[in-house]
Amino acid sequence: MLKRFPRLSETFIVHELLELERQGLEIDVFALSDPADPVQHEALQRLRARVTYLPRDDWTQAAYICSGSYARGRGAGAPTAEERARTWTRQTLVGRHAADWEQATLMLKAGALAALARARGVDHLHAHFASDAATVARLASRMTGLPYSFTAHAKDIYHDTVDAVLLQQKLRDAAFVVTVCEHNRRHLARLAGRAAKRVKLIYNGVDLRLFRPELEPGQSCSLDTQRSLDRQAWLDRHGGGGKNGGLILGVGRLVEKKGFHFLLEACRMLHERGVGFRCAIVGQGELREELSRRIDDVGLRGRVRLVGACSQDELRGYYRQAALLVMPCVIAEDGNRDALPTVMLEAMASGLPVVATRVTGNPEIVEHGHTGFIVGPERADELAAATASLLAEPGLRMQLGNAGRRRAETRFDLRENVGRLRRLFLPQGSSLGVA
Repeated sequence: MLKRFPRLSETFIVHELLELERQGLEIDVFALSDPADPVQHEALQRLRARVTYLPRDDWTQAAYICSGSYARGRGAGAPTAEERARTWTRQTLVGRHAADWEQATLMLKAGALAALARARGVDHLHAHFASDAATVARLASRMTGLPYSFTAHAKDIYHDTVDAVLLQQKLRDAAFVVTVCEHNRRHLARLAGRAAKRVKLIYNGVDLRLFRPELEPGQSCSLDTQRSLDRQAWLDRHGGGGKNGGLILGVGRLVEKKGFHFLLEACRMLHERGVGFRCAIVGQGELREELSRRIDDVGLRGRVRLVGACSQDELRGYYRQAALLVMPCVIAEDGNRDALPTVMLEAMASGLPVVATRVTGNPEIVEHGHTGFIVGPERADELAAATASLLAEPGLRMQLGNAGRRRAETRFDLRENVGRLRRLFLPQGSSLGVA
């Protein structure tokens, strides 16, 4: 269950679905809204799951639910909770809780989801994000008696608008809750109280076959092979890029929490010090014009480029060209933040060192001084210093990049981490064979 599917910035969901299918689960995807992104990832073409958008016309849904059609097919002895849920829905629609129309709308969508889940023989409801998608899954769970769970990320649990009481109810009622970093797990466990043990940490995974260090033509993709590449040849490709310097890569939506203003300020400092570099920022968003003006104001046009949105295939090309990835994440004024940026996992799997800020799960990804550098949030001076040291030392970049690949293999392997999620979906004692 998703609020919107697919989204360009949520590749971790697409890859999780693909891996669950590979591991033998049959999946139906339900979404509250259809996609708005003009660029879509090629991986979507491999998804077998049926995607269903719940009806937008709320009055159509109201008629659908109040007619009792959602309850057709339920057998004798159906849970009384279903009757209570239908009564609650009717009361909502006639105005008993009319002040909370948004919640009523979600209830209507939950009714549609409940009907479809019953008709298709769904065994478990799982939502991504603890916000509206989890609300709908929880309500549909009440109507059907099906277990529900959700994966919590960041905006859905830290944003100023999060209803803490409602979030606690969702935590309490869920069969289990997954979150993507230890920082989040501790936060949710405190909210969950007696249900804290049901909050599970499962890191997002990265496809290690898709994202891998640059290879020579005809070579396999194993890390051992990559390590056997001639050291000088590697340094020739990544040694600084000549007079224009190495490529600094930033990837993410152009929104406040990504902190790209601080990356531009760090680039200005590097330029003033005479450090050779180029910088590409991949992504789109509401701050594009503001960032573009800033590039002109500080005289970085020609060195810093806003690339726009890219497919994953195009992004892999940038990983191959870049000397390092910089993720200058911050906590936005509204509390929004990143939990575990997928691009950092992809960059490490691709053999790139990463410079990131000390925000939420970033220090759980990057081992300071071993796979990259962790700096303070909103500290452009620290970003500039860490970036300059990596640009100046190709050997250090190779050392940190290799260590990052090993860390991706041991901690962020998509197959391993999705396998842990899959086991949570299965009833105890059951199993599915996985190749």
